[in-house]
Amino acid sequence: MNKNKVLLIVIGIVVILLGALLLQTIMTKDIEEHTQVTPSDINQNSVSEKKTVPLGDVKGSCNLIEQASTCIEYYGSEWTSEAIKLVCEEGEYSEDPCTKPSLGGCRISIGGEAEMISWYYDRGGEPFTNNIQELNQACISLPDAAWVE
Repeated sequence: MNKNKVLLIVIGIVVILLGALLLQTIMTKDIEEHTQVTPSDINQNSVSEKKTVPLGDVKGSCNLIEQASTCIEYYGSEWTSEAIKLVCEEGEYSEDPCTKPSLGGCRISIGGEAEMISWYYDRGGEPFTNNIQELNQACISLPDAAWVE
C-alpha cells in the first residue's frame, strides 16, 4: 500500500474524531447525565446492537472526493450547518448526502448526537482501490463504529 494513502487514511480518521470531539466539547448539554454508567448501560449501548439503529435525516455533508477520495455525511442531532461548515474547511459543504456509489464507509458514533459516516471512493485525489479491507479494519477498531456499504 502506498505510504501516502496510509497517511491519508490515518489523517482522515483523526480529523473525523477531532471534529466529533470538538463538536461534543462545544455542544455538551448535561455532563452529569453521561458520567454515571452502569453495567446495564454498557450492554444497552453495545456496537452490535447499534448496528441496526436506522439513520436519521442527513444534516449535511463535506465533499473531499477531489482532494482525498472521501465524503462525510453528518447525522447526529448536534450537527448544525454551522458546525459542519466549521469541520469542512478543506472540502465542499452541502445540505445533501454524499454522492453514490462508494466503496463503503465508516459509521461513527452510531445512534449518537455526533453520528457521521465517512464514505470512501475509487475516484478523486487519492482513490481507495486495493485497501478496502484495511479501511474496514481501521473502522471497526474504533469504539462505537461499524463498516457500512
